[in-house]
Amino acid sequence: MLFRTHILFSLAFFLIFYSFFQVFYFSLFFLFSILFVDVDTKKSKMGKILIFRPFQIFFKHRGRFHSLFFCFIFFCLFYFVINTSAAFGFLIGFLSHLFLDCLTLKGVILFWPISKKRIKGFFKTGGIFETFLFFILLFVDFYLLSRILF
Repeated sequence: MLFRTHILFSLAFFLIFYSFFQVFYFSLFFLFSILFVDVDTKKSKMGKILIFRPFQIFFKHRGRFHSLFFCFIFFCLFYFVINTSAAFGFLIGFLSHLFLDCLTLKGVILFWPISKKRIKGFFKTGGIFETFLFFILLFVDFYLLSRILF
């Protein structure tokens, strides 16, 4: 999925869950995780940053790094080193990203290292379905935001 679709999909989850946590940590790690999942490619927003280039040496895009295993590792790290809000912000952002990538033709190796089978959908990145989904998510996000503000 495209960056814009990931952002709108994740924003819906953010608007649903943010009130249960310390907003600063939850927001910071939520946003970080949405961008961090694609650090394994030079084409991503975070992958273009020089300090993250080593990830691209060890991981190919939508490979092992796009797995529940790495999500769990980072969740535990943030849970025990920082706090619960940071950990759950990261978890929700990371999982929302993985979910959308599971819907694409390329898919992800979601259950690595247990299984190397890709979980694939049938939607082309940037295709008609994604454009349709983008506009639905835009509507949902405005609705959720209006419920919070008014």
